[in-house]
Amino acid sequence: MTKFRVSFIPTSSNKMYSYNHHTRTMYLTEEARHYKMAIKIACPKVEFSCPQPRITVGLWYHSPKWVCKNGKFKRKDIQNCDKLIFDAISERLGIDDSHVFKYSGEKVVDLEEYTEIEIGEIV
Repeated sequence: MTKFRVSFIPTSSNKMYSYNHHTRTMYLTEEARHYKMAIKIACPKVEFSCPQPRITVGLWYHSPKWVCKNGKFKRKDIQNCDKLIFDAISERLGIDDSHVFKYSGEKVVDLEEYTEIEIGEIV
C-alpha cells in the first residue's frame, strides 16, 4: 500500500467542470486542474506485479467544514470528488482508471483540511 496526502479537498463536482456554449464542450475549471495537478505531483510512483493490475483506492477527506455552526451536516457528496482523483492517479501511474476495482471514501471531521489517498493492488 502507498499512502500520500494533498493539502486540500477537491471542489464540488458543480465547480469542477464548466461548459463552453460556443463549442459545446465541457472542460475542467482552473481550480479542478490545480487540484488534479497537486495529486499527480504528490502521488509517488507505484510498482505493480503485472501489466494489468486491479487497483484499490482509499480516500479520506479531512475538513472542519463537514459540519455547520448549527451542528447540521453540510450537503456535500464525496462521491462527486472521487472521479477527478481517479483520473489524476491513473494519469500519474500510466494506467486507465478502469483498473480501479475497489474504492472507499470517508469524510473525516478534522481541524485541518486535506485529502489522504491510499493506493494498493488486489492480488
